[in-house]
Amino acid sequence: MKRFLLLSAFLFLSLTSCHTPSYTFTRNSSNSFQPIEGKYLVNYIDSPEAVRTEFQDMLLEKFPKNTHLAQNSGVAIFPVNIPENPGSEKIKDISATTGDFDYLINIKANISSDNIDAMQIGNLAPSDSNETFVALEIFDLNNPGTIFYSRVRAYLQDRDDSQDFSFGVSSNTMLKKSLKKILRRIDNLN
Repeated sequence: MKRFLLLSAFLFLSLTSCHTPSYTFTRNSSNSFQPIEGKYLVNYIDSPEAVRTEFQDMLLEKFPKNTHLAQNSGVAIFPVNIPENPGSEKIKDISATTGDFDYLINIKANISSDNIDAMQIGNLAPSDSNETFVALEIFDLNNPGTIFYSRVRAYLQDRDDSQDFSFGVSSNTMLKKSLKKILRRIDNLN
């Protein structure tokens, strides 16, 4: 009986101190994408180092077998840092540096605020939050233009002034879950 009460108290405290992030797609995000046959090139992923390798693995698992990472293919994309929503002229300039690839996948991920850890003990102010953004774009290099764009904002905030402990989600985990949500909108071609 004592164990049951202890377990019940622990579960109650755990559940009342859990915080889950909200994930929101921007208005101009594409709803779905059916990959097209051709050679895909993944640009250098602009993200925190802690998640970059996992992002690469997720992309290579989702996209066709003929998808290559820019750093492993000997292609020097110029510019390496491609802005979100570049115009067709910029994409045309980029396509001149990509060789015989048909499509370019560009990912940008950043952490705007990182105040809450996965498990926080002690004073957690109501203003503390985690906020991340992940954007994935696919450019057609043969007919310069964007054929897929999706951007997710993940946000986590503690609404109560928690003086004890709380469970949250780290910013890196929020980045990975955001990319997974985007990749769900892409059909498998494999």
